[in-house]
Amino acid sequence: FEEQAMKTPDQTALVFGAQRMTYRELNEKANQTARLLREKGIGRGSIAAMIAERSFEMIIGIIGILKAGGAYLPIDPETP
Repeated sequence: FEEQAMKTPDQTALVFGAQRMTYRELNEKANQTARLLREKGIGRGSIAAMIAERSFEMIIGIIGILKAGGAYLPIDPETP
């Protein structure tokens, strides 16, 4: 992902309905999320549970967790 974001920062990375997000935007938001998670103690060996509907925020969260060094545990909002 990092490599793609560096190669094509202004290309569309996500499309959800009429919304679009570039690789640059996605990478910046994922980096912010990763920094916050690290401050909260998420890192190598950590598991971060996430309840989210399909959205940009869900993808940002997943990438942020992985960038922080953790593993994500998806929880279906319909059956938590």
